Amino acid sequence: MAQIYSIVRNGHQQKKFRAKLKTTYNSICPITGSRDLSNLEAAHVIPFVVCSSLNPNLAFSEFNGILMNKHIHRKEFETHKFTFDILNYEMFSDTLIQIPIIIGNDTLNLKVTQYKNKKIKIPKSCLHCLRYHYYEFLHKNKLCNKHVNIYYLEQIHTIDLTGAFDYDHDALLPDVI
Repeated sequence: MAQIYSIVRNGHQQKKFRAKLKTTYNSICPITGSRDLSNLEAAHVIPFVVCSSLNPNLAFSEFNGILMNKHIHRKEFETHKFTFDILNYEMFSDTLIQIPIIIGNDTLNLKVTQYKNKKIKIPKSCLHCLRYHYYEFLHKNKLCNKHVNIYYLEQIHTIDLTGAFDYDHDALLPDVI
């Protein structure tokens, strides 16, 4: 059984997290292309509350974050209205991938709809965390059974922040779609 941790979110750590993401993404939202820093937020891919209890090392890791326009971050990304298609990414360089945006069933009034299928460039090291978001997206949009993400949730405590990613791992999960 996984060890349970408890950490408290504080503003100083969140500011450092945002600063790391500003560097990683050159102060640009990879989805919208926005450069307006007042509209860019540090989005956790695996929610802070999940990281704080299962793997505190992920809570403020740049592998678990995307610099994101605030208009799509909380209402659309955190609610799993869209995600990134981890099964169809392409290598862009040794450290970057191009990964398409996929949108859920409820597209009414979504700001992100205009970016459907857009391939964004993000660090390959984010794939472990994106996998969690992807399976949550599938479940919330009724595209898979919940047990698929529960299986992956059990693995979060073992992510070692090296950014390694085993593409074939997803092929082993039952009833994905």
